Amino acid sequence: MLNQPDIAWLQWLTASFALLAGLFPAIYEALKLDTHIDEIARQAGLFKNLQDRFRQAALIDSNNSFEDFNSTFKSIMEQMELAREHSITPPERCFIAAKEKIESGHYSFQID
Repeated sequence: MLNQPDIAWLQWLTASFALLAGLFPAIYEALKLDTHIDEIARQAGLFKNLQDRFRQAALIDSNNSFEDFNSTFKSIMEQMELAREHSITPPERCFIAAKEKIESGHYSFQID
C-alpha cells in the first residue's frame, strides 16, 4: 500500500494534467489554429495557381501582341493583389528555418 508521501506526487501530476486539459481548448480557440491552417492551405493553392498562370503568360502569351500580353499580365497581377490581401505572416522561426534550408542547397530555382 502507498503511504501519503508516495501519493503526493500523483496528486500534483493529476492536478497539472487537469489544468492543462482546461487551458488547451481555450488557447486553441484564442489562437484560431484551425482557421489559420485552413487559410494557409487555401492560400498555398492560390499562390501555386498564380505561379502557373505567370509561367504560362511568360511562355505562351508573351508571343502574342504587346496589348494582349499586357492585358493578360494585368489580369494575373490583379488576382495576385487580391491573394496578398489575405496573406498570413508566418512567425520569425519559419523564416529562419527556410533561410537555413535554402542556404544548405535544399532548393534550386532553375525553373521559376
